[in-house]
Amino acid sequence: MKFPFRRFLLILRHVGPLALMGAGVPAPLIPVIVLAIFKAENGHATGAEKKTLALNIVDVAVASMNAVKPGTVVEGYHDAVEKGIDTTIAVVNLIQRQRATS
Repeated sequence: MKFPFRRFLLILRHVGPLALMGAGVPAPLIPVIVLAIFKAENGHATGAEKKTLALNIVDVAVASMNAVKPGTVVEGYHDAVEKGIDTTIAVVNLIQRQRATS
């Protein structure tokens, strides 16, 4: 079932930071990841392509953050970010499906 993109964004904006925090994502990356998910979902790519795009956006942001202030995001963040993206998408989709059946 296809859901309106506007609804997806609304849920992402409200639930995304909480899901990412619960997944153990470093705090400075939470707003970046929400934006990366938004950018990735705003296209017609496959799920894997969207995740790769979101991860690339986060990697560029991390490089920028660490260039400005070294050590802002430490090594090993990538696994937490991947888990955070998967968790966030799963929670958003769960809420969308729940609202569709209510």
